[in-house]
Amino acid sequence: MAGRPRNPPTIVPPNEVMDVQEIRLETWCMETLLPELVNTDVVLQWCARRKLIANHKTCQLCHQQCSLGRYGQGVDGRRWACDACGSRKSVRDGSFFAKSHLTIKQIILMVYCWSHDMPQKIIQHETKINRRYSIDWCNFLREEC
Repeated sequence: MAGRPRNPPTIVPPNEVMDVQEIRLETWCMETLLPELVNTDVVLQWCARRKLIANHKTCQLCHQQCSLGRYGQGVDGRRWACDACGSRKSVRDGSFFAKSHLTIKQIILMVYCWSHDMPQKIIQHETKINRRYSIDWCNFLREEC
């Protein structure tokens, strides 16, 4: 059949999703983390491998498998779409990132910097997040821990 290729049903192949033990054994430094954050697609793959976002989505309305499509108006440039009923969901739906307007890259960098006790000014500079959001996120992370 000619035409546009179908959007993929997963962000990464299922065999690339890590188990909890593999995730726990990982160690990161800025040098190894930054290449994983080079663009939105790489960030989404990194998150899906670590179960930080869903690697696949089932439509809540018709229970069909969704596909991952491009969405230029969203901060992530991708969203889940149900071809059967037309329902749409954010790629962040149901995740730690769901209610934020920051990029996932900014949030990951924020968590990394915060977890290494970096000063607020450094966190703001490295993540390009303004003072108010930086303070809110650091307070949120402290409460979560």
